[in-house]
Amino acid sequence: RTATWRGGHSKYRGPDWYGQRKKALERDSYLCVDCGKTNEEELKDCRKGLGVHHKTPYEISEDNSLENLVTVCQWCHMKREHKEGRFSEKWAEFYRNQ
Repeated sequence: RTATWRGGHSKYRGPDWYGQRKKALERDSYLCVDCGKTNEEELKDCRKGLGVHHKTPYEISEDNSLENLVTVCQWCHMKREHKEGRFSEKWAEFYRNQ
């Protein structure tokens, strides 16, 4: 029932996504670059490993270069998404429909 689930965004990140994602995680030593959380801590807290964030959204740039990717935990990922305003309209729509 979250705004990101209702409509969200396309999950497709190009043919090189999984390889580039792995390289970004390795480059960042499997640590959240914002808070330093380890992959093991993230698995324990969220039952899901660290994520990889596109600095410029893939939908705009179609860029999976390592310069555009950064390793983050779920909490820091959401903070980045909201700070950048990526889900602000979707959240507003979600709350209007409650």
